[in-house]
Amino acid sequence: MLEIIDQENNFINGMRCCESRFYAEDGYLIEIQYLDSLGRIIDFKKFKRNGERRFGTDDSLQLVISKTDTIEFGEYYEAEIRLGNKKWDSIRVVLGKWEDYQSLFNKSLPSIDSVTSFVRVKADKEDKNTIEGTIIEVNTLHTDSAIIHPFKIFFFSRNKKNRVI
Repeated sequence: MLEIIDQENNFINGMRCCESRFYAEDGYLIEIQYLDSLGRIIDFKKFKRNGERRFGTDDSLQLVISKTDTIEFGEYYEAEIRLGNKKWDSIRVVLGKWEDYQSLFNKSLPSIDSVTSFVRVKADKEDKNTIEGTIIEVNTLHTDSAIIHPFKIFFFSRNKKNRVI
């Protein structure tokens, strides 16, 4: 009987890293995930049965890469925001609700490599904090083409004064 491989993974020191490949039951490649040295997914690509890239409304996903999800009250939460399975070559991240897009456009975060933006937000309350925004995926060859990806990021803050050690 033929054994069907459903995934291939790479490991370093027992942690999944580098690249993982996932296959459908009939053997065709459906996804490649790219991982950093901490085992976090930093990008991915999805594929159709014929080997072409698959882009649909549910095929892209924002990836939030942060050092921690909990900070002290009054400190800054910092994270990279990436778009997994991006169709085009550039993204722009805008903080705030989509309805405020025009007023926030000039406050968008700088992109360092055209696929990553950084967010740095001060914890304004204890417990659960929310960052809302939009990733705008742009085709720089045809600037009238864009795809909008809304997102919400949650992080937590705690007050040093109220903490029991």
